[in-house]
Amino acid sequence: MGRTRTVGSVILRLDTIPSTNGLASTLAASGCPDGTVVVAGMQTSGRGRLGRHWHSGCGGLWFSVVLRPRLSPRTAQVLTFLGAVAAARALKSLGVPVELKWPNDLVWRGRKMGGILTESVVSGGRMKYAVTGIGINVSGGSADLPAEIRGSAVTASSATGKPVEAGALLRRILSNMDALYSRLGGPGGPKALVEEWGVLAEGAGKRVVLQEGGRRWEGTVSGFGADGSLIMLTGKGEKKVFHSGDVTVLKKVP
Repeated sequence: MGRTRTVGSVILRLDTIPSTNGLASTLAASGCPDGTVVVAGMQTSGRGRLGRHWHSGCGGLWFSVVLRPRLSPRTAQVLTFLGAVAAARALKSLGVPVELKWPNDLVWRGRKMGGILTESVVSGGRMKYAVTGIGINVSGGSADLPAEIRGSAVTASSATGKPVEAGALLRRILSNMDALYSRLGGPGGPKALVEEWGVLAEGAGKRVVLQEGGRRWEGTVSGFGADGSLIMLTGKGEKKVFHSGDVTVLKKVP
């Protein structure tokens, strides 16, 4: 007998809500099943990392997944990697050449196509539940994006040069997430997921600038920790481990 599906076993669809992460968090606190999904046609108060506003109008894919993994609270970043790898696999299967940017972005030629936000609740030193939200610019072209982000953002349809259907993309992402999630609690589960994330990562092995808490670091990305951290080797030969920050990949000088 095949394994029972977890991610996507319950799906709640709404036209417009403030935030899928917000509603999913409320449902999680009320005891909804592991793998419950909240999908919205539009978000009026979508948010990204560090409380940043996330444009979530029509033409995108906006959804959140309630997860109840047996993971240490300090490894919550791995759930962001779970969403990112699942989304990258799905986009690539539809012909969209996407890369991953630490800690939570989906990018194409340096422009942001989507992002993942994981918010977790800890009780008694254990992760009670987490909500992983995924937002992807799917249909339309640059002209359909807000003027303030047209130069830095991109849609899946414009990247691949052909229409991408949000429903088909959602089904593939949920299927990928379910398969990855089922293996996450097994031996080497987080390590295998981080390794696949590293293969898809834009900055792996490259020189980058990382800004965190008002400080600036420059060095080469030497890998990613099992907890989702970024490992950098500085120009002075020092090894630095980061759990948050904003990364910019440095272009090679001709």
